[in-house]
Amino acid sequence: MTETETRRDVSQIPSRPDFVSLLQQSGRFEQAEGEIIINSINARMELVEREYGENPLLARVATIMTGAIDYARACALKLQPERVDEHGDALTVGDVTTKRDIEIYRRVVEVLDSTGMKFVMRGEIEAKLTKTDGEWEIEDLRADSTGKKITSSGTSNCPEGEADWVFVIDPLDGSVNETQGKKSGTVLACAKYGGKLKMRDLEIGVVADYLAGRNGNERGTQRCVGVRGLGARLLRAREIERITLPEPSPLDEVPTFGAYTKFPWQEEQQKLLARVVSEVLGQKQQRSTDATAACSVAVATGEFRTHCDAREATKLWDTIASWVVINEVTGLKMTDLFGFSFDEAVLYDPANEKYAKDGGINRAIGKHFVIGREEDNLAITRGYCEAIFFGLRASLLPAKRLEYWHDAGEIFARILEHRIDMAEEDYGIITRSDVERFVCIVRDFYCRDFKPLADTGRPEVVIPYQGGLRVFDQITGDRIKRIKG
Repeated sequence: MTETETRRDVSQIPSRPDFVSLLQQSGRFEQAEGEIIINSINARMELVEREYGENPLLARVATIMTGAIDYARACALKLQPERVDEHGDALTVGDVTTKRDIEIYRRVVEVLDSTGMKFVMRGEIEAKLTKTDGEWEIEDLRADSTGKKITSSGTSNCPEGEADWVFVIDPLDGSVNETQGKKSGTVLACAKYGGKLKMRDLEIGVVADYLAGRNGNERGTQRCVGVRGLGARLLRAREIERITLPEPSPLDEVPTFGAYTKFPWQEEQQKLLARVVSEVLGQKQQRSTDATAACSVAVATGEFRTHCDAREATKLWDTIASWVVINEVTGLKMTDLFGFSFDEAVLYDPANEKYAKDGGINRAIGKHFVIGREEDNLAITRGYCEAIFFGLRASLLPAKRLEYWHDAGEIFARILEHRIDMAEEDYGIITRSDVERFVCIVRDFYCRDFKPLADTGRPEVVIPYQGGLRVFDQITGDRIKRIKG
């Protein structure tokens, strides 16, 4: 049986959530307040279902996901955002989990379960949910005052083999930001269940951005919804519109150099990416501490021109829903920093031991990425490759034996092979199509009459670049000069 054949042929359309009963069970709201919330949620759900009506099943699931996030957020706003340890003391260590993270996770699961859907839930979850006698019970698995991070494998409302859907969630994307009143959101994506799923199997992605909605002002919250093959939509208050390629913004978004990085080389890697973006696009850069998903879909809405990240900190649940949205906007592209597509990356494989600690999901997807217009994506990935190429060359090759490179592209291809191995290990990429395509780009870009200039006592290399030439020191890799025209 092939991988595609293992995917569920789901035909039963789930029921709409009964938010009246759910709100009553939550005990969070007075009647008048609850009615206002329910009316707003139902109105937005109607908009989503109508927009995607040509596929009733996916329209209903996208509708449920959108309503579940809004309901969970309303419940979470009743709690303070800060995280506390077992002694009641505030914690601010690393990527914290707040009470709101736990609340959103719990409420989303309750909504999905109430519709009759059979599912497994995975993602950035530091709580364990179990269903006993029809009621969901939650166990907080957050770390104690040592600040040690614990991520559970998630939950399910049925045995693994009986599930129809796989959901991946980040209940609060940008938890630190949430505690500081900055950009944060909720991420939810799904695919029809399969024994082994790839990113291309994803059906729906929803990202809610709470930048202006953190105080309960629903008009400030925006939701980006992407359904495979049916386009992406932007949902604000009670209005919905199709997302098309926006006008270029004067801003790029690059996470703060030191945010969530454990090693100096990660910080240097992020600084290198920021320099590349500045040079190839000539853009102003805004730097945030986190909220990767919200910043990613901000490219689709026109808030940022590009969003890039070279850190190890980014995980699958940060990028998965944004990936669906970006793929549904013609002219936008999301790849890793070397131009590899995530389409063939393994998303979910519970039988693979290396994904066992995360409940079967491949958390490495998206930890290095570039999002932007296709031409911007290409410019940044090429620029980053060039920077890595000349930066690593001195340490990888015996400089004393080099007079100049006759075929720099072939040498770069050897460096690239190491990256290919990493891609196969981290992303689960098992086909060579993207690799072959990218190697062709590299050879076309770099293998153009490399030759030494006049004898200066040091070997040099010349690269045609953007209508001119760049001259590099052959030993150090430093750029000596740029020759226009």
